[in-house]
Amino acid sequence: GITCDPDNIFVADLYLPNQNLKGKLITEIGLLTSLKTIDLSNNTLTGTIHPSVYNNLPHLEVFNIASNNFGGSIPYGVLSNPQLIEFNVANNRFVGTLS
Repeated sequence: GITCDPDNIFVADLYLPNQNLKGKLITEIGLLTSLKTIDLSNNTLTGTIHPSVYNNLPHLEVFNIASNNFGGSIPYGVLSNPQLIEFNVANNRFVGTLS
């Protein structure tokens, strides 16, 4: 589900795996600057991951978009976040390699 911080002011977690979600990932997710978790795994989301989704998420610890139909370039920019613990983009249609 979607959880907020202890004061119920900011969205802290988007935990929506296996929800049969369809469509594209909106860039406005990047406006949720207190996000710690983005888990949209095992859905049928499509399109590319625009950098504005993750560029301004300094608290992001989990980025899991595995098992969808995302394409384009692997969102390498997420890896520069010092708080990041989990990065899973497996089973999509990304091009490129992680090195």
